[in-house]
Amino acid sequence: MAHDYKNRARNKKSKKPISGWLWLVAVILIALFSTLLLYLQEQKQAPAIQKKPTADSSKKKSSSNKQSNKSRFDFYELLPEESFDLFKPDSNQADQKSSSQYLLQAGSFKTYAQADKLKAQLAFSGIVTTINTATTADGKTWHRVQAGPYNNQLDIDQTQQKLQAMKIEPILLRIKK
Repeated sequence: MAHDYKNRARNKKSKKPISGWLWLVAVILIALFSTLLLYLQEQKQAPAIQKKPTADSSKKKSSSNKQSNKSRFDFYELLPEESFDLFKPDSNQADQKSSSQYLLQAGSFKTYAQADKLKAQLAFSGIVTTINTATTADGKTWHRVQAGPYNNQLDIDQTQQKLQAMKIEPILLRIKK
């Protein structure tokens, strides 16, 4: 029997895949084109080039700018009227401060050995600390390393700076007398 070679599937040429470089160039061209479109859109929305200002128009603009600045920035007038003395406490604050003492808590640990290790480090830095053991409601025991008590802000600030220099972030605790 004879074969019909006319309708036989021809050997198709294998297509090469598109290289990565071609994809990269295509993406860059698309990004540049979209950026150009955005730039042109912004230029279209921006006002046209203005004429050189004349002397009369510049005077009008400066007076209108002064008026708008006055309405926008009124703190220049308000702040000189107000004065605050940051170092002089109110009488209410002075009463509260005199009736309170403060502790700086440098850390809280599950084991006494960890707390004792921190206490030794702080002692080498000149900070006198104590270890207070506390039990929480769920029965866990915590050992707190605390410095103080302090009565004035200067001592608190100095101790906080020493602790922060050692990369320890203390917690300020107030204790009623």
